[in-house]
Parts: sequence; structure tokens; C-alpha cells
Amino acid sequence: MNEILAPIVGAENITATDGNLLVTPETAAQMSQVVQLCQQNAWKIRIQGGGSKLDWGNPGAKVDLTLSTAKLDRLIDHAVGDLTVTIEAGYRFQALQAKLAQAQQCLGIDPPYPERATLGGIVATGDSGSWRHRYNSVRDQILGIKFIRSDGEIIHAGGRVVKNVAGYDLMKLFTGSYGSLGIITEVTFRLYPLPQPRQFWLCQGEPSQIVELRTIVLRSSLTPLIVDLYSPCLLQNLGYKPAWGMGVEFAGISAEFQGDLLDKMAQNLGISCQLVPENFPRSVSKTFETKGRCKIGVPSAQALTLFTPLADSHPLQIHLGSGLGLLLINSPDQVTEWRQKLIDVGGFLTILTGEWGTDRCYVNPSVKELMTKIKHQFDPRGIFNPIEGWGEAG
Repeated sequence: MNEILAPIVGAENITATDGNLLVTPETAAQMSQVVQLCQQNAWKIRIQGGGSKLDWGNPGAKVDLTLSTAKLDRLIDHAVGDLTVTIEAGYRFQALQAKLAQAQQCLGIDPPYPERATLGGIVATGDSGSWRHRYNSVRDQILGIKFIRSDGEIIHAGGRVVKNVAGYDLMKLFTGSYGSLGIITEVTFRLYPLPQPRQFWLCQGEPSQIVELRTIVLRSSLTPLIVDLYSPCLLQNLGYKPAWGMGVEFAGISAEFQGDLLDKMAQNLGISCQLVPENFPRSVSKTFETKGRCKIGVPSAQALTLFTPLADSHPLQIHLGSGLGLLLINSPDQVTEWRQKLIDVGGFLTILTGEWGTDRCYVNPSVKELMTKIKHQFDPRGIFNPIEGWGEAG
């Protein structure tokens, strides 16, 4: 295999570690040629960006080689006046944010592993972070995308402005696809003014008080970047008192004014509020960078009541605008129990990190059938990341 690939990408861009072949093309054209070879030989491919989320999805699947986008790391175009940026998929998130900050602009996402995560990987995993409360999800911020199809052809959808096209909305389809449909090589994002200065407030109280504060804040004229719920266990691990908490971040010239309004709302309910360091959300994120990380979805109004039995023993974070969040679980029995509880209220539980001999996610049979058809349409020989690990409701 090395002899076939070396003339395309160069021998220096091929490494073998523990029997695994890592191929790092320097251009999308080289990547395309490698995919053509894989299609012809039915070689199965794992796609890798910064390597920060390799244990998400289906890490145990057998593959013939790993294709890395690490050297697809060019900033192609930053249209400051249009608030758009076009970058290759291997560009690191934190490096891009630093570059954009020079023009007082930013991407409206705050994913985990900001130092290592690539933009292609963020799109492929649909990983938006807590800023989705203000800016919506990462898929809502994509204006254009390029990807390599399973036959090696490079496909371009969208552009620097929003366009309606017949057929699939490829920007949305590829967001959260985990590399199962093709290899993302380039993305165009809409940008936002850099949110500065910022203030982060932590409000803690009894469950009923936090529920009421949530309702008041979400119905108010406040415009926070973040409105998150935290379990007592999570906050105790971070050095705060073991009580339910709600984190609210404000930005801009009105940040202090809005923070004062939040403080007054909380005081009227008997809730204590305090300003915490600006890096507090990153500290929360690091809590979940371990085995047992599960992505959950729940009607946000029911979140606190539903998770009360786990509150004192499990780190939990829920974005109260969307109902999406993270939960640390430490046994397969808990996965089965809580997955069913969430399905019963219209939610879900997906294992991101952890191998417990149980399905990583449950997909409704009718949805599973549709996803399988789409997978076959885009990747008929099944060379890209497989999407195994689906289970049926128990």
C-alpha cells in the first residue's frame, strides 16, 4: 500500500504506528487521488483532523488507513466587510479565532479541545458548545462546504452567501455526519463581532428557584451568550458549593448592565449570584474530557427535575435554550436506564467516550433506514467511517 500511495502524497507524509497507516495529503487534490484508490481497492478509511475526538463515534471500527486533514490548513479568504471566512478543514479552531480577533470578529462557537480541534472535525461532529444559545448551532453558521465524495470527486455546495439548491442541503447533511458520507476539505462560515468585554455569572440555589430563574431569563429581554444548567456534583468538583447552578454569560457594552439585572432577578428569588472567572466555561468543558462522556437531549424545562437522582454524584451540563448537554456516566447499566428515561420524554443519550459493550446510540428504526439509504447513496462501497453502534429501543 505504501508503494502505491507514496507517489501521490510523498513518502514523508505516510507513517505507520502499531500497524496503522496514517496518510497526510498536503492538498485536496492529493486527498482526492487517495480516495479514488481506496474506492478501487475497497480500502476502508478513518478520517482524522486534530485527533481530539477520535474516541467519539465508532472508534473500534476496522480500517485500512487513516486519512488526516492536518496539512489542509490554509486560510483561503477572510472577507472582513462581509463577515465571512473560508478555511481548509485542517485549520485549528483556536488559531482561527486568534486570527479573526485581529479584525474584532469571531466564529460563534465554543467547542471543547479548542487548541487541537480542527474546523473540519467540529463540523463533522456537530460540536457547537454553549455559545449556541446566542449564535445557534455550527450548522446554522455554514455558508459553503467542499468535500470529497467516495469516488474521489470534489464537490462544492453553497458559497459566501446563502443559496437554495435542489436536493440535499449538504451543509446541514454533513454537519454531525462523523465522516461517514465524505471528507470535508473546506468550509465557509458566517462571522460575528467579537463579544467583548464579557462577564460570566454563576447563580446557585434550590431546584425550584433555579427552574423559576430559568423561565424568567429565557422570557426576558436579556441577550446572553450562554445559559447553562450545572449539577451540584459538577460545581463541587470545580470548587463551588454543591448546589444546582445556572451559568449566564453576557458580552458587549451592555454586559455589566445585563449582569446587574440578572443579579436583581436572582435576589428576588432568594438565589445567590457571583461573578466567576471568564475561563469558567473552559473549566466546565475539561470536566467532561474523560471516559463516560455522553451527549444528551432533554426538554430543558424538565431537565432539573429529571436528573435530580444523579445530581449529587454525576457531572451534568445542559444548554437551557436547546436542551442539549453532557452527562458523565460510569456503567453500562446507567446508560441503558437513562437512555430509556430520556427516550420516554422525547430525548436521547449517545455515548461519546467509553467502551461498555453497549450501543453508542439509539436510532429510531425508520430514521435508521433513512440514514442507511443516504449512507449508501453517498458511499456505496462503505469506504468512509462506518456508522455502526446503533441499537433498538429496549
